[in-house]
Amino acid sequence: MTGTWKEDGIGKLKNKAGELVWSFQARHFTWWSAIQPWPETSCLIIKTCYEKNCKRVASFVPVEVHGVDFSYISTSVTSGEGQTCTHFKMGGQVRVSSPCSKKPKFRIGELGGTTYCPENTQVLRPQDQTETGRCEQVVIVVREDWTMRCSEPDIHTKADSTQFGMGSTTFFQCLGGYNLVGQPQRACLACGKWSGPDPICTR
Repeated sequence: MTGTWKEDGIGKLKNKAGELVWSFQARHFTWWSAIQPWPETSCLIIKTCYEKNCKRVASFVPVEVHGVDFSYISTSVTSGEGQTCTHFKMGGQVRVSSPCSKKPKFRIGELGGTTYCPENTQVLRPQDQTETGRCEQVVIVVREDWTMRCSEPDIHTKADSTQFGMGSTTFFQCLGGYNLVGQPQRACLACGKWSGPDPICTR
């Protein structure tokens, strides 16, 4: 499943005769409520490149898809070929963005027929659907300087780890009698950015 509906209702997990049963009241019933893929979908191939004509692809870039007129969110990372595919509600509008990109793009799922991502993309598809239809495409232009690693500490700072990849957490301390001003713990976020402001070492 590539995403979840939000605010459909509040559910409760109960023990009935030794079995766990989940019940809820939904504002509307959908196949998503039953943990099944939405049956009427539009597919969207997202490409990450360094320019609009995609002469140079950007690989392994995090991308996000948010519903504009319906509650939906999907996150993924593009492949080595710089692309990924997602399904969303047919007729719905989505906002496609990346923390490594300059600006988001918007797309509307066209009415007139369900479409599915190609089989060679790592996306959940109903097993009984063999026709993929034609997916729309969108190109996200990423910054030239984007990276999956955060910068190493400056000359006066020591980190408790040498792993500065996306998702890693590091504690910083000052060397040589310097005092640290700021938060010592920081996380490496997407596109090589440290969380929070830079700590400063002062005497």
